Amino acid sequence: MELFCGERLEGSRSPVAPIAPWDSAVSSKRVVEKLLYLEDKFAVSQDYFLTVQSEIKPHMRKVLAGWMMEVAEEEHCEESVFLLALNLVDRFLSIVDVKKSQLQLIGCVTLLVASKMRQSRPLTVDRLVYFSDYSISASEIRAWEMVVLNVLEWNAENVLAIDYLASIFDEVVSPPSIPEVRRKACGILGLLSIENAFMYHKPSLLAAACVGAAIKGFHWCRTLVYPDHHFDKLIVALSSIVNLKAETVVRCLMDIDALVTVPSSPYAAQAKSSPPKPVPPSGNAFLNQEQSAANPADCTTPTNQEVVKFQPETPTDVQDVDF
Repeated sequence: MELFCGERLEGSRSPVAPIAPWDSAVSSKRVVEKLLYLEDKFAVSQDYFLTVQSEIKPHMRKVLAGWMMEVAEEEHCEESVFLLALNLVDRFLSIVDVKKSQLQLIGCVTLLVASKMRQSRPLTVDRLVYFSDYSISASEIRAWEMVVLNVLEWNAENVLAIDYLASIFDEVVSPPSIPEVRRKACGILGLLSIENAFMYHKPSLLAAACVGAAIKGFHWCRTLVYPDHHFDKLIVALSSIVNLKAETVVRCLMDIDALVTVPSSPYAAQAKSSPPKPVPPSGNAFLNQEQSAANPADCTTPTNQEVVKFQPETPTDVQDVDF
């Protein structure tokens, strides 16, 4: 038996797509006000490298962040997954003193938790074990997931800079340009998240500065000499949206410009491209720094055994990733 539909839809089609009614609960102003209210709730306000950690050094965080970004990109995760995972790492390290051998394990756990919070299909434990070059077991990840969540009191969410982008775009970006500006802004946010210097900046400030840099470029802030920034429409709009002073946004823009344009910076060669792709420090540089210590140790395992390098096309161990 064959089924045939004789219904004609030509006459019922509308040239205008249906639009959901306006809802004040999701308006940009109310969303931003709520985000601003919550962003300081779980903010990292102390330099935990000096106050909490005894073995973890700043360059180790940068290596871990680069590896976590590679894993997130390899698994095609949402942009916010990596940012939330790194935020969870910072929050955990600001409370608990951990060993170098546990750092990559914490990175795996936070990626797992962040993927559960920010996307419908979370990362699997088996994939994280694979990306760790099997230096971490599935049972360790599951056990440490409970440890991390208990330390954070099960507050696994946080306000991120990327959460402000949609509301800012509604105010300062034309709809046709939103995809391109978002792509650039997310690239800059990824770059800044790896740098320890931006770890203590407010998410709202980073969001405003990244959107400004995505629209105008890195060198644009050099033209904003005081008091000219008070009359720049984009600066006025950005600072007004996130309830910050214009000077604060301009200062952050200048910090971003200095990061990507200093000749010695690893990002200098990419400053002309759009968006700038983060270039974390290489594993070799990490090893060289560790060799200067009295007892060189691997960032992933507590032994000095040589890690077998294979599967070069995918990120594995923190020190095996070829950037």
